[in-house]
Amino acid sequence: MRTDITKLFSPNSTLRMKVMEEFVSLQIKNLKGKGHDSKEFRVKRFIELDDLFFEGLGLWQGDGGKSKGLYFGNSCPEVINHFLTSVEKKLGIGRKMFRVTVNSPTEGEELVIKRRWSKLLGIPIKNFTHVCYDKQIKKEYAQVYINGIVLLRVMERLHQTFRPLILTKNEYAIPYLRGFLLLKEVLF
Repeated sequence: MRTDITKLFSPNSTLRMKVMEEFVSLQIKNLKGKGHDSKEFRVKRFIELDDLFFEGLGLWQGDGGKSKGLYFGNSCPEVINHFLTSVEKKLGIGRKMFRVTVNSPTEGEELVIKRRWSKLLGIPIKNFTHVCYDKQIKKEYAQVYINGIVLLRVMERLHQTFRPLILTKNEYAIPYLRGFLLLKEVLF
């Protein structure tokens, strides 16, 4: 089963869509409180609703940011990579578009930390912000993000639209929960 992302938004919404055959360009018109339009993003128009999609949605719902854009963070690089793979394959947003902030419990060579995470995530060092040092955390933690409220709205709409399927059908609930549990670093 697949969905057409253009069908998820009402025609009267503030979302501006430029529909192409395989992709759709999205932008929020007259962003509330900002006096201008949001950033424009191009995402895949058709999304295959398979295990990877529901796992990615579960990951985002469990540990994704819900205020400024498409955010996800974890201390386990494999979990972050699974999220990035789901975004790449389902939304068509490449990992090189993401920025990265690393939080570390101990001060160290910032460039060494960035290189390690860059290699682990396949994201260029130039996309990294300064490493944040926090003695209250136990492990390094990376947050990948794209500031863009329109991407947040897409994720919210996807979750809202497919929540009834997740709640009623095991074939959707199982991969969603598998994704949700991955963020707890329980790797299946």
